[in-house]
Amino acid sequence: MSEATPSERIQLLIAGYVLGDLSSDEAEALNRLIAENPALLEDITSLQGVSETVQDIPDAALPPNLRSRILESNRQPSNVQTIASLNTFDTSPGNRRLSGPLMGGAKRLWVGAYAIAAILILALGFNNLRLWNALQTARTVSPGVTQIEPLTYLLENPEATSTASALIVVNPNTLEAELTAQNLPPLPPGKVYAVWTLPEENTPVTTDAKGAILTGIFQVEAGGLASANLTVPVVFRRPELVAKMALTVEDATSPQQHSGSVLLISPQ
Repeated sequence: MSEATPSERIQLLIAGYVLGDLSSDEAEALNRLIAENPALLEDITSLQGVSETVQDIPDAALPPNLRSRILESNRQPSNVQTIASLNTFDTSPGNRRLSGPLMGGAKRLWVGAYAIAAILILALGFNNLRLWNALQTARTVSPGVTQIEPLTYLLENPEATSTASALIVVNPNTLEAELTAQNLPPLPPGKVYAVWTLPEENTPVTTDAKGAILTGIFQVEAGGLASANLTVPVVFRRPELVAKMALTVEDATSPQQHSGSVLLISPQ
């Protein structure tokens, strides 16, 4: 077995230091090397950072079959042969240790270097997992849909005869919306407030006879305040196709009949 080069010895000393596996002689040797070449501190800091990063990485869901693919790759003959060769040493008296005072047992140092390589591989693997999770999260919105900024609609009385108003904030990516209203009068039993979406003319969506889509219903709390979570129609993925949003009072048993007159509406 050929002797390790000076560069390899230094790398193995650094690996042993990060792993906490240096003898006192090796620690002194590393200190002398750092005194001669302070730039080695950057290599040590980099490897320590990798090790700490791996420890701090939160659990992540693995892609299907990833674990089996990793295990299968580690069973390849080339990998087994390489690892076996690292543990095969010339046991003759002159070659039981790497030459020079820098190293401890050769086998231990090879194991240390192998462990550092494993840390680097893990770090890369976890970074890939983070990217994979981010991709999966993005796909849950909708494949091929560009992210759209939230849309805001302020509904007010068209005749300005009431101080009632409703604010609807729509997330077009998830097709969810939050409604908050104020100064709405309480309704008698059997009545609800209904929210309507009015698409632009000739938009290829199904609407009722008044060209509207029932978007949600809600009741008013004491004091004329109201809040509700709504599920909006897919037309909001194309905001330019939404003309207005409106509010009416409808029968609780059949709000889809759309028989009430407009109480609040957003401007064009």
